[in-house]
Amino acid sequence: MQRNFFSPRYLLIIFFAAVTLIAVLIYEQKSQQEQNIMPEPIVNQETISATPEEKPEQLPLQEPITKESVEPATVKTKEPVAQTTPALLAAPTNDKPEHLSCNDYCKGFTSLTAEFKLKKLEVEGIIPSWLHGSFVSVGPAKFEIGEHKVKHWLEGFAMIHRFSFKDGHVSYLNRFLDTTFAATSMEKGKFTSNSISDPNASYFTRLAQAMSNKERPPYDNANVNIIQHGNCCMALTETPHAIVYDARTLKTKGLCVYKDDIEPHVSTAHPLIDKETGDLYNIATTFAKKSSYTVYKMSPGSMNRVPLTTIPVSYPSYMHSFAMSKRYLIITEIPFVVSAYDLALSGKPYIENFKWKPRQKTKITVINKSNGAIFRTYELPPFFTFHHINAYDTGSQVVLDLITLPDSAHMKSFFLNEHNNNINFPQGTVNRITLDLNSSNAHMSTLSPLPLEMPRISPRVVGKQYRYLYGLNSSHANGYYDRIIKLDVTNEKYISWHQDYCYVGEAVFVPKPDGVTEDDGVVLSIVLNTKTNNSSLIILDGITFKMIASVQLPHHIPFTTHSAYFAKKELPVVFKRV
Repeated sequence: MQRNFFSPRYLLIIFFAAVTLIAVLIYEQKSQQEQNIMPEPIVNQETISATPEEKPEQLPLQEPITKESVEPATVKTKEPVAQTTPALLAAPTNDKPEHLSCNDYCKGFTSLTAEFKLKKLEVEGIIPSWLHGSFVSVGPAKFEIGEHKVKHWLEGFAMIHRFSFKDGHVSYLNRFLDTTFAATSMEKGKFTSNSISDPNASYFTRLAQAMSNKERPPYDNANVNIIQHGNCCMALTETPHAIVYDARTLKTKGLCVYKDDIEPHVSTAHPLIDKETGDLYNIATTFAKKSSYTVYKMSPGSMNRVPLTTIPVSYPSYMHSFAMSKRYLIITEIPFVVSAYDLALSGKPYIENFKWKPRQKTKITVINKSNGAIFRTYELPPFFTFHHINAYDTGSQVVLDLITLPDSAHMKSFFLNEHNNNINFPQGTVNRITLDLNSSNAHMSTLSPLPLEMPRISPRVVGKQYRYLYGLNSSHANGYYDRIIKLDVTNEKYISWHQDYCYVGEAVFVPKPDGVTEDDGVVLSIVLNTKTNNSSLIILDGITFKMIASVQLPHHIPFTTHSAYFAKKELPVVFKRV
């Protein structure tokens, strides 16, 4: 039988084959062009250590710390789709950032390369006698390697700062975390790329990478948050790779080794700990052909993440935090979503693959803490959020408070080439969402028109009805935070602390041990004074909000991300690997 190659059937086959071949050739040509781009020159490797020019003079109590060898971190990850990359840490597509030109708050984005041990700091005022513990803060601190500068604030190498209180005296200690990210970047002479997949690979190679289970180096630049779980002190970023450090020396112990088979790509940077049980809860996201959220629990003293529930999702949402009441976990899925295939195949930095979908709803899921059952889901108009404030149960309702923004535009605020005299760091609206447990009705209302971010409340009222919220605000239309706010959420009234030339870090409330009222305690915050070019730890009275003490440092601290206070009884006596 003679075949007619000019029949419509064969012509159609030839047409589609030709189109496919042309598309592949175009894609391969583009990849080859990318390979021909001249790479940036590799500069000499530097050492992260105390440098003589950065040490303050005439401080006999100062003892610079030298780097010591750290045992190799143990890695236990299998990643089916994409390299683990933090949601906020993603270099923009332009080659080099503009040099920071401002002379004011941009001091907070300049490197601190020295490590100090200061036994007794200068104190102005009186430290409360009951304040016996440590205030710990983490953030990026090194922003260049030679002439190569970071493109994103959170690319800076992670550093931990600790102020310790005892008998009215304060000491200070800071250390860089010894991470794979830092070691690799120093070896290469520049900050390593954070692309999900190799942009120079062919289409078919990258498709294979997307479906493989090949292990990849973890992203462990843990400069976002700090927690203590059982006897384990951990620094976190938006990946599952927590860094364990020693509570007394701040020396890096290595990667946290989990005793389970959960293999997510990202997780929230704000796990929540139930103060009554000690259980830690968090949400981990896996990107795959069938992506999912895994809600898990870890008992105190255990590194075994027990899944409570797994929620399939077509387009995973960006999640920086979530909320917890006495009975429920509350997950907020904002319409800032990503396709797993885009992550694997686009070659773009992680966060640039996310898309704002204003036509979609914001979805809220209420999960039973005891058994992981999904109790109910709700839909609301679209909004963006970084930080949840609190949640609590009131009979047939769950009240959820959080900071909302109209869209995802503020994700660009963290690129350092965006930082100039018109910087616009996130400030959102304090909103309350009331969820009806007997129906799918949800109502949102505004608690205060005052723009705020970095919300904190007293640890004694987490998961309970509360009154006072502490947050940061900018007194300028655009600018970094320079005011600390105490907001009464019951009546919109607030008081603030502000000082000229000063920029403030996250405000942490520490309750007085025998305090009667919710606000009986102190508020701690790291303040950068750009006139004197140094930082201090200020202590505000929780009730009056007046400064009662200021602890001066001889150097500046780059802006940190999140902080925590650990009372003396909460600090582990020795590090115990569990």
